[in-house]
Amino acid sequence: MVYHPGDADSVRALYRTTFPSEPHQSSGEILAVQFAGNYTSMKKLVLCIASTLRDLSPEEKAARAAKAPSALSDLNLVKLAKDIIDSDVQFDDFTRDEFVASNILGDILREARKARVPITDYDPNDLSVIKRAVCGVRGWAMEVDEEWEVVKIVAHDAGPPLKFMVLWSGDKPEYTWEPEANLSGSSDLLKDYKATHMKAGNKRSGKVVENKDDTSHVNSLVKAMEAMSMNVASFVNTSATSQASIDKAVQKLSKRGRGEESSESEDDDEYRLPKDRPVLKGDRRLKKVGFAHFEKEQNLLI
Repeated sequence: MVYHPGDADSVRALYRTTFPSEPHQSSGEILAVQFAGNYTSMKKLVLCIASTLRDLSPEEKAARAAKAPSALSDLNLVKLAKDIIDSDVQFDDFTRDEFVASNILGDILREARKARVPITDYDPNDLSVIKRAVCGVRGWAMEVDEEWEVVKIVAHDAGPPLKFMVLWSGDKPEYTWEPEANLSGSSDLLKDYKATHMKAGNKRSGKVVENKDDTSHVNSLVKAMEAMSMNVASFVNTSATSQASIDKAVQKLSKRGRGEESSESEDDDEYRLPKDRPVLKGDRRLKKVGFAHFEKEQNLLI
């Protein structure tokens, strides 16, 4: 016998006739209409449900399982839709955090059916799209709330105000300075830290005291910052010296242009333009000293 699938209207009418006690627009009716003419795809939902039953007892599996008749017919389609919805109600509803964190297709599709999201409109392999659709219906935020936990207290600053450097849990270490009021959930860590590291000699205002056993990373960071500061200072000093050399050379050219003798020693090779070396001209000189000084030099030589 050839199966001629009915359209949405005929499947809706058949569902209401088969299950007259069901209210109109019930979840089972909506599911049947979604899969009207696509019984094969609906049968795949049975496999998704089975994947969520693996850790249950035989009794629970029997109560929650859905069974798909093999024969293709609209009647079997509406019966399977009712069976799937009956299976869904045997499961507790997800909380928002549980749903967003889940990557199990059977669980996500079940929540979509409960939310009456038309799952036939989405690619079942793209879980994020289905999740967003369900979250939109539920009014849930899609992002997972991260729970931060203090791993260690690594240093303190007596202030005022008193602050503690803490290491937070996570894939990448993150350190922040926190007032004591922010560490109420880490009272044991705080108590142990105070007993070990906040002795009388370490309570002076403004002094940062580190837990040397736990702050090699902090020390490395400080050293790197100090090295960087030294490099910057060196660069600034070098730039200033180069600028001073150019300024002094321009002054000497000016004196020579006026026929004045320089009071500087001719052996002072740091700031003069030596006679025994060629002077850069044109674009090369402009590139070396910059436009402002190049223009000054040109005016002096005229």
